[in-house]
Parts: sequence; C-alpha cells; structure tokens
Amino acid sequence: MSQLTMEYMDIHAVTDYTQAGGGGAVAGVLNGAKLILFTNTLTLTKLTPLSALTPPTYTGYAPVAITWGAAVRDSAGDIVTLSQGVPVQMGSSSDPETTIMGYGIEDAAGANLLFAEVLPQQLDLVDNLTYYELVIPFCPPKPQSKTAIVIS
Repeated sequence: MSQLTMEYMDIHAVTDYTQAGGGGAVAGVLNGAKLILFTNTLTLTKLTPLSALTPPTYTGYAPVAITWGAAVRDSAGDIVTLSQGVPVQMGSSSDPETTIMGYGIEDAAGANLLFAEVLPQQLDLVDNLTYYELVIPFCPPKPQSKTAIVIS
C-alpha cells in the first residue's frame, strides 16, 4: 500500500507552497513564481532545466507573475490551488504565427523550473487576434494528475 496524505495535510501544503514570507513565515516556493511558455517540442523529466524551454518571441511576451488562489476541491475531489487566468496573445499584427507547446512555472528569481507541462493540445497563435487564457492548477499530493485549463 502506498502513502496517502490526508485532506488536512493537502490544504496546508497548498498554503505552505503559495504563502508570502514575513511575520516569521518563510515564503513558499510558488510565491512570486512566474508562468513561462515554450514553443519547442520536448519530453519533460524531473531533471529538465529551465534552459531547455524555448520561449516565444512575439511582441509583448514576458513571463507572468502568478497569483494563486485559496485551496479548493476540484471535480476529481482533490485539494488544489488555481492560478489567475493568464492571457496568451501576440502583441502585434506583424508577429509570425507561433505555436505554444506548453508552459512552465519558474521560481521568483527566474532561475529554476518548478514544474512544467506539454499541453495536450498545442495553442496555435495565427495572428494577434487569436486569444487563449491559461489557468494553472497545482495539487501537491498528485501534481502529475492535473493539466492546464485552456479557455479560448
């Protein structure tokens, strides 16, 4: 039988990962984290470095600071936190078509890849009117069971 964390632990794990520092509290590793996009095809492993992800080059692209929500239960019954919706849109009509293959979450310093996902369906940005929004779930007890929510 494998180890099973209890819901109480899961709720606190979400809080610990996302909390800000100060008042004696240590900032969680996801506090100040940024969402990055990548355009290359790759196979992610536990050892994939941040440098392996090729960012898009369209006008206005930059990593986006993530705001994490409070712990909630998702439709699978798991305790998760969700990011705010992050827009994915090219900034200029002169930008070339761009295909987003996945995303990563980097630490606040932009030095380490915390987690990443190759999206189940690539995002094809055909022009600057193409718009997607990503919501990133994080589930400490089973992060591999979650996938980004894509709104288009």
